[in-house]
Amino acid sequence: MAVRTAAAIAHPNIAFIKYWGNKDDLLRLPLNGSISMNLGTLHTRTIVSFRDELRCDTLKINGNEISGEALIRVRNFLQIIRSMSTENRFASVESINNFPIGAGIASSAAAFTALALAGSTAS
Repeated sequence: MAVRTAAAIAHPNIAFIKYWGNKDDLLRLPLNGSISMNLGTLHTRTIVSFRDELRCDTLKINGNEISGEALIRVRNFLQIIRSMSTENRFASVESINNFPIGAGIASSAAAFTALALAGSTAS
């Protein structure tokens, strides 16, 4: 089967009032609303490729292979995408930010927005 690939770009935001807590930890649904502002000049670009030769989902962020909790979260999210589509292969995910991770900017929000769009488009 041919490789199915899609790319997406998403912009992070910075929260003025944060939601503080999850209603659903697995899906990361917030307990309360928040107020934030989009940072349109910053972005995360994510490429998702479903491939026959992969034996597990892989993740690279800014060129670095990622393992641990971040990879588990991405694998769980990809499993949701697979369950909603006809795609059953593993995926490689490559994400690049033009802003620093862990600087108080919602890098994970941008990352998962781009992952959702690229993953669902590729599947």
